[in-house]
Amino acid sequence: MGKSSAIEQGEAYVLKSLISKKTIYALKFEWFDTGTPQALHYSTAEYKSSDDPFILPKENECIWFIKDQVIKFSSERLFISNRVKKLNI
Repeated sequence: MGKSSAIEQGEAYVLKSLISKKTIYALKFEWFDTGTPQALHYSTAEYKSSDDPFILPKENECIWFIKDQVIKFSSERLFISNRVKKLNI
C-alpha cells in the first residue's frame, strides 16, 4: 500500500503522514554537500574535532582507532574470513 505514491512523492510522502498526526517544526542548520571528493574534504575539515577517531583510508576497508580500541571493517568476505581464521590460530 502506498508503494508507488511513496516513490513518486519521495520525502513528501512521509512528511504528509507525519503532519496529519503531529506538529512538525523546521530546524535551521548549515548544510555541507559531500557529493564530490573536494566537498567531502572541505566538510570533513569543517567538522574535525580533537577527539575524533583517526581513520586510515583503504580500498574496501576502514580502520578506526578510538582511544585504546581498533575497529576494522571490510566489504570483502574472504578478507574477513581469513582474519577470523588468523585470530583462531
